[in-house]
Amino acid sequence: MKQLNMIKPGVIVLYLLLGCCLTATTGFAGDSKTLIMYYSRTGNTRAVCEALAEKMDADLVEIRDLKNRMSRIGIVGGMFRTILGMRTDILPEKIDMTQYDAVIIGAPIWAAKVPPAMRTAIYLNGFQGKKVVMLVTCDTFYAEKYQKKTQKLVEKSGGTVSAFYQIHAMEEQGEEEIARGKDMMVADALKLVPELERVLSLP
Repeated sequence: MKQLNMIKPGVIVLYLLLGCCLTATTGFAGDSKTLIMYYSRTGNTRAVCEALAEKMDADLVEIRDLKNRMSRIGIVGGMFRTILGMRTDILPEKIDMTQYDAVIIGAPIWAAKVPPAMRTAIYLNGFQGKKVVMLVTCDTFYAEKYQKKTQKLVEKSGGTVSAFYQIHAMEEQGEEEIARGKDMMVADALKLVPELERVLSLP
């Protein structure tokens, strides 16, 4: 796994979009390379994407929001921008994607949308000719109607989302919802590796 700094419960749900067939041969072409670009506020998405990058020998780029989203004001501001579909200042702004055949976009879900930092990264970078997979972390089931809105962001940047995965950060125990923890989320992500490799190897 190479960390790049360029200029810059329990059930995993998979939606295969646009008629993707899972009967293709597993594995990547010899010279194929995958990029995982992600945004994480709490560290859940970071843990998931780091584990996937190591297992899949993929390159990793963290999208950083230049606004502090850890403070109360920052959280409120981030949620406000998310609801309104606004962007924010990020680093890196541009990612050199020329060496990659496939891109996995990792992000949490805020108010049924990807956060402003990832929205901005998608807007500023083109995905023409790339196989794009969305991988989101969320507290509850992320409905298909919201997935389609996220897909449209990628489409506007020239890409097509081949598959959509979600990993839950919370689970129900009786009448309560409790956090599943990073270790359980990482375990779920690693179970996805064969499926990810199969999807990314499709012509």
